[in-house]
Amino acid sequence: MDASLEPLMSVEDALSREVVRKLRLAAEADTKDDREIICEELFCDITGTLDAHSQERLARCAPSYDDVVSLRGGAGDAAVPAGRESATHREAEPLPPPAFFEVLARFYQRSRDAGEAVAYLCQRLWGQRYAAPIFALLLHRWLLLAQPRSAGPSGGGAGANDVGQLPQVEEDAPLNTLTRLRSLLTPLSHSSSHSPTPSGGAPGRAGARQDAARPQQQQQQQERQVGTPQQLQRIKEVSVLVMGARQLFLGDVHAGTVRFRALYRCMADEVAMGPALVALAGLPPSARTELLAAVAGVLPYYAPPADMHRLVARFP
Repeated sequence: MDASLEPLMSVEDALSREVVRKLRLAAEADTKDDREIICEELFCDITGTLDAHSQERLARCAPSYDDVVSLRGGAGDAAVPAGRESATHREAEPLPPPAFFEVLARFYQRSRDAGEAVAYLCQRLWGQRYAAPIFALLLHRWLLLAQPRSAGPSGGGAGANDVGQLPQVEEDAPLNTLTRLRSLLTPLSHSSSHSPTPSGGAPGRAGARQDAARPQQQQQQQERQVGTPQQLQRIKEVSVLVMGARQLFLGDVHAGTVRFRALYRCMADEVAMGPALVALAGLPPSARTELLAAVAGVLPYYAPPADMHRLVARFP
């Protein structure tokens, strides 16, 4: 992927257009093998590190690159805000050079339209081996942190009205770290109560009105139990994101690298343990549980042993 594309166009926009072009080629490919080859090429492109020329160019004209550099603390490892410990700071290993996906993820966080175009094309590729990792790398900030177009229960973003209260954790409470980690990794079981619907109505006009209103009441009850179409779509997208993130994190673990620490840092420091847990509260409960389990699953890998007790105590 070349950061010198289209000099008259925003560099980030040019990179995004290249991503869209390859995703469209993959979605329109005739065979499964062709789709997989194109998706693999795109995955290699977006996980490629920025060379010196690309970094220099992006530093001049790409706001997203400035965000990436500021998060990394300039050179080397990521900066940790005062008073907060990072869940992803491995003292012995400096971060690799920034990758293209880090710049693009911040671009999509600011550009809802561009992110929606990429999300639509990724949905056409569900089932491909690289679709979930590509979705996670490019759209994790767009999905988890970007402001939704419309607030409220029907919006596709972080509407606090859609979720329950988050459990509070006492910072200084005595805690067995291993027990806490195991509990975090255990999926929560949710039981839904179903109230019986009346089997009959009163005769006459009152009964007719009751019968006419019953389908609407049943639909509203179903939406309260299952979720609106927008909520269900958001749950599906978060599930795909978490599935892709797990694959990437396991790749880091097996290879002994930290190529995808920026993705983990966003999910851990900005969502799971973000300021006032606002981003986490914006997720539907089932999606929140999936994300927390994914973050907890590799916390021992990305976090230094000395910080484990404190980080686990902060975990929601």
